[in-house]
Amino acid sequence: MEPGESHNVRGGLSKANTCAKSAASYDGLVSDLRKQIADLFSREKLVKPRQKLLVGVSGGLDSMVLLQLLGELSERGRWQLGVVHVNHGLRGRASGADERFVRRVAERMGCSFFTEKHDVRKLAGAEGISIEMAARKLRHETFARAAKAWRCRKLALAHHRDDQVELFFLRLFRGAGARGLGGMVVDSQLPLDAKIRLLRPLLNSDRASLATFAEENGIQFREDDTNEDEDILRNRVRHRLLPLLERDFQPALKEVVARSMELLRDSDFLARATDRSPDQTAFQSLPKAAQRRELHRHLIGLGIEPEFKLIKRLLSHPERCVTAPGGVSLQLGRDGKVEIIPKVSQFRGAELMVPVEEEQGEFSGLKFRAVLGNRRPRRLTGPQEWFDAAKLGVQVCLRHWRAGDRFQPIGMPDPVKLQNLFVNAKIQRNQRRELVVMENEKGQIVWVEGLRIGELAKICSDSSRFWRWEWERLGDE
Repeated sequence: MEPGESHNVRGGLSKANTCAKSAASYDGLVSDLRKQIADLFSREKLVKPRQKLLVGVSGGLDSMVLLQLLGELSERGRWQLGVVHVNHGLRGRASGADERFVRRVAERMGCSFFTEKHDVRKLAGAEGISIEMAARKLRHETFARAAKAWRCRKLALAHHRDDQVELFFLRLFRGAGARGLGGMVVDSQLPLDAKIRLLRPLLNSDRASLATFAEENGIQFREDDTNEDEDILRNRVRHRLLPLLERDFQPALKEVVARSMELLRDSDFLARATDRSPDQTAFQSLPKAAQRRELHRHLIGLGIEPEFKLIKRLLSHPERCVTAPGGVSLQLGRDGKVEIIPKVSQFRGAELMVPVEEEQGEFSGLKFRAVLGNRRPRRLTGPQEWFDAAKLGVQVCLRHWRAGDRFQPIGMPDPVKLQNLFVNAKIQRNQRRELVVMENEKGQIVWVEGLRIGELAKICSDSSRFWRWEWERLGDE
């Protein structure tokens, strides 16, 4: 163990686990995990004798409990067990310590071990996507490569019931439909490779029962400090929203939500089972409900959340670039197929959703980052502007100047020709068409690169939601 690593390793009789055990026992929710998981594998025939099973292990509580359970089952089921770990490189020395910890455990158990280290921030910047989406993409790519290298068709992950409930609210906030709200299933396919099955044996177990199992069996695990960072939406849902709902509205919230998610999955399955596969050449003639369902399928196949607003925007703007949450650029063809577009800058215009926590990307040589919040700006540093999010609408559009454009800079009583503002600002004619213009949902210009923001989207005394817009020209020193 490297110096400074031990303080992040948890296990045995820790205070947190003791509290989790007491709470779980009080509610009568702790079941025999060994029997529960063994019955699941036996009933669903998830892994056959002498078959290989790869386990995704981060080193945290959930994945270490899963590894212990599957290690015990593999001896009885005569499986070959392997471990795959992704080093995201997001936590400095702690990321390396996580990798070494998992490697030692895998070697002690006699498991094949696979690991890859990635620069998640670099990928996010290069592709104009969020840190979370970049990490997810690299995880799936690593899983696919490790499974292929080991000639394995089964991969187990440690998602549990609490993850499901958190996912339900995250997707609810984004306007997901029945299939999205239905959440994860025990057995599904890896988005990057349909031949690889993703198994989630812990989906019917809660976090408290996993903590109790770890304590009772002396399982060590690594703590991830980012799990307490409430700047991350999932953590706010976990630490603030769910406890509030359980305390003031529904003590059995997790059980109720989990049951509703199961019903939504059943409903979606029946709807898809009775659907006919529409002729893609006649996509435009389909009813809107059928078009939305087709886009649901396409987006899920691409590994993108099928949010209602995203689907609506794609349908409203076929053959135009639309930016999904996380910064991925999409285009809907007339045949109903959705494609991922590598670079936003290949298009004349790009749409961005306003009601998101954070959006980043690139348009025509302009690298941008937008953050939504409810705190008023204090001090501007670097090239950035603040807008009243409500005045922008649900989306904005980035494009270039067009002849006839009119703009009302902050402080001016009426809109004027943008060309006249360029002249007054001494912006050369050959530079004008390179500058980026931002429109609000109504098509009104609210920002021009190099000029002031628009009067129409300025912050007032009654503003409650704020959109921070940061940008820089690629290549600028």
